[in-house]
Order: sequence, then structure tokens, then C-alpha cells
Amino acid sequence: MNGEDPVFAVLEAVKRTVVLGWTYPHASSAVCEHTVTSVVREPPGPWMVAVSGGVDSMVLLHAVKHVTNGLGIDIEAVHVDHGMRPTSGRDREFVGHICAQWGIPLTVRKLDWQNAKPWLDTYGEAAARDLRYQAFIQVVRQRRARGVLLAHHADDQVETVLLRFLRGASLSGLAGIRARVKRGGVWWIRPFLTLNKEILQSYSKQFNIPYVEDESNQDDRYLRNFLRLKVTPLLRERQPRLARIVARNAELIQEDDAYLDELARAHLPTPSLEDGSYRLSRQKFLRIPVPLQRRAIKIILYCLASADWTAHHVQAVLDLARDGGPSDGLDLPQRVEARCEYDVLIIGLRSMTTGDGPVEIEWPLGAGQMLVWPGGSHVLWEFTCFAWVPEDGFHRSLYEMVIPSLSLLRIAPTQTHWRVRPMGLNGSRKLQDVMVDKKIPRNQRSSWPSVWYGDELLWLPGLVRTRERLVSPDVRAGWLIRVRTVHPPGKPVDETVWRQR
Repeated sequence: MNGEDPVFAVLEAVKRTVVLGWTYPHASSAVCEHTVTSVVREPPGPWMVAVSGGVDSMVLLHAVKHVTNGLGIDIEAVHVDHGMRPTSGRDREFVGHICAQWGIPLTVRKLDWQNAKPWLDTYGEAAARDLRYQAFIQVVRQRRARGVLLAHHADDQVETVLLRFLRGASLSGLAGIRARVKRGGVWWIRPFLTLNKEILQSYSKQFNIPYVEDESNQDDRYLRNFLRLKVTPLLRERQPRLARIVARNAELIQEDDAYLDELARAHLPTPSLEDGSYRLSRQKFLRIPVPLQRRAIKIILYCLASADWTAHHVQAVLDLARDGGPSDGLDLPQRVEARCEYDVLIIGLRSMTTGDGPVEIEWPLGAGQMLVWPGGSHVLWEFTCFAWVPEDGFHRSLYEMVIPSLSLLRIAPTQTHWRVRPMGLNGSRKLQDVMVDKKIPRNQRSSWPSVWYGDELLWLPGLVRTRERLVSPDVRAGWLIRVRTVHPPGKPVDETVWRQR
């Protein structure tokens, strides 16, 4: 402890956070919600102290109670019962007993692992962590709290940096735990991040603070436990100031990380209003420095999903941007995907919709008649029929078609193996070739509408008008069919992509 008074150190750390609103400088974050680098005025709600029942969180609860006594600052405790150990019920009862004894309101949340099992089986530790965070976030919002106080300390920082290094983390990962960060609209504050475990244990002994032991912390089959029990003791033998050195390095990396984030964000597109995906011009993106390319991809991945993103994931997306074919794609954890649409790199979430895809629909024609045809999970095609006479002239847009006065059309999904006879050209062409020439992404081709009269293919909106059922010079009346793309209710229209086709 280097002669440091544990009581003063603990209480001063809590006082800076809870009373003075002190923040750690340059506490940046790789995710979409930024941390701050200056004093923040908190809303007038309680502080929520995350309490597991272990020595660290019990010291935090005791110190926060001591510092706020008589200052009019409300505090409450929140305990998340993971339900993953036989002793979790014991921990819950212990925390409840102490909070009642100390006069601190307590909220308990029990996680529903059974219903979340498919998600956990797929996404593992990241999914479990997200469930815990979501439980805290729910309580904070219900209680209108200022934020959550967590008891992570300097030795936790050492373990985290080592763990992330072994997992191939990026620079942001090697920056370790942030002292103050906003996630899910909630502030997460760690007052003890510069204090080592020994100081907290000494504080606990001086005040005779009760706590429970998590027996799983002694199981070195888990990598974090192995690092804590086997590796860090050896490192401290060679470097007694290990925790202080790692903490200092983490602060320096966080400063660099925040600056690089700022530079990279200047190259990020605005997320699509339609589906939240990010669209980047591959040609322009690959002109920026490679470190900023990696940084931008990492920021996007964290904005889309809270997974254990590593340098391997980032490099895979970067390789796709550099070398991917016009329709190549990449599946990533937590439903994230990256795919190429010619020069555009799209990073977003795979659709979870399970409804019916495009279907074949018959459409009786008449002036003012409309038809909405479902072309997939993110777009609808709106057809409108207008009366037409020769004086109206002919339109050159491939999103309009003039036909004789037919009674009925049929709208059906396109099949790329069909052959068409384009107006103005001799012979026929395969639709696959037409769509490649028009740069229609592969994943949109089968949901493109085709317009038929009987067995005659008349039109693929935006792509080609065939030589079938053209209006001859002696026709005195007919129909003008106009089409536009719209979006399902609740999804704002973003027509940019359609104008580019």
C-alpha cells in the first residue's frame, strides 16, 4: 500500500465521484455513446450502487453511505441475481439483510437464463454480460437514477488488460476499463479504479465489513481467474508496482484512443434511416490511413452490437472492403454482417424477419387504381395506374410504362434465369446480365418486381421495358403505370439508394 491510509484513499475516491462530480480525464469509449472529459451535472436522482456481496462492492456501499450521510444525496443498492451458482440465493439474501440493516433501499433483479438460453448458446459471454447490463439499465431508468457505481479496482484493470491482450484486442481494448463511461443511456462510474485490492481489504478490516466469497473465483479453469491466481503474482514479484504501471499506461492509451476515435468519426457515414446500416464507398474509404480504417470499422461494430470484437473481426471486414467481389459478404457475431454491393461496403444487422417474401399478385387496371407489392423486408413497391392518351406523350423513365388498355396485369418476383427482349434492341438478354449491368445487388435480385400480361413479360421497373405490348400509333387510349419505392409503416423513407440505380 506504500504507506497509503486505506480509509482516506477509499473515502476520497468516493467523495470525488459522488459529491464533487469529479471525472477521470480522457475517459473515452469505443462505442457510440461518448464519455466526457469534464465535470457533468447529474440529474437529481439517487446513485445506484451495484452490490454483489463480495468484499469490493461491500466496501463501495459502506463508503458511499459514509460519504453521503447528511448531504442530501440519495443512494440505493441494486443486486443482480445471476442464478448461475448454487450459492446465488445466499448472496441475494445476504445483500438484502445488510441493506436492511444499513437502511439502504435495495432492488433485486433475477436474470432469466432459461428463456435466454438460445441467445447465450450462440453469443456466449458477451450475451451474458449484456443481460446483466440490461438488468442494471432497467433499474436505473425505473428509479431515475444518476448512474451506477461499480467497485472495479486497479487489480481488475491489470487482469482486464492482460485478458484482452491474449484475446487479440485492439488499442481500445488494451486501454482497459474506463473510469466513467455512458452506455445504454446510463452512466457507469468506477471510483476505485486507481486503488488496488489490498487497500479495499484493509478498509474492510478496519470497519469490520461483512461480505461473502464467490467460490468460483478460485476456479483457474477460467482465464481471468488463471491470470489473477497464477500469472499476476509472478509479475508482481518482478514488478511490485504492476497495478500502478498498468493503470498509468491505460490512461495514456485512453487519451490516444479518444483522439484516434475523433479522427475516425470524421470518416463515418450517417446510419441509414431505413435499417441502421452503415454504407461506405470502398474507393474513398480505402484512401484514408489504414489505422483510421480499422478504427472506423471498430466503431461501427460497437455501434451495432456489444460483442467481444477483436482485431481479427476488424481485419476480416477490412479485407472484405479491399478484396471482396461485388456481391461478397461476411457473417459476424450477434447478427452483424458486412457485405459488398459493388463499390459500397455495407455493415449492418442481418434481418430477423420471418414473414412471407415477395409474392405473385394480380392487379385489375383502372384510372387511379393502386397496388402495393411487397419486395422484401425493407421495401414496398407502389404501383399506380393513370389514364393515358397520345397527347400526354411518352416518358423516358424506366419507372414508368405506357401500355394499351389492358384489363389485368400480374406482378411477380423476378427470376434471374429468364430471358427478355429489351425495347430498342435486337435479340434477347438474360436477366442476370441486365441486373449485373445495372449493378443490382445479388440479395435484391429475387425480390425485384416483374410485370406480366398473361405469359408476356412487359417490364422490370427501373431496369428494362420489353418489346411486348407496346403502344402502336393507332392506339387512342391506354394506361400509364408509374411505380415508386416506399417503406413499411414506421420506417422513414430514404430514396438515395434507389436514385443511384
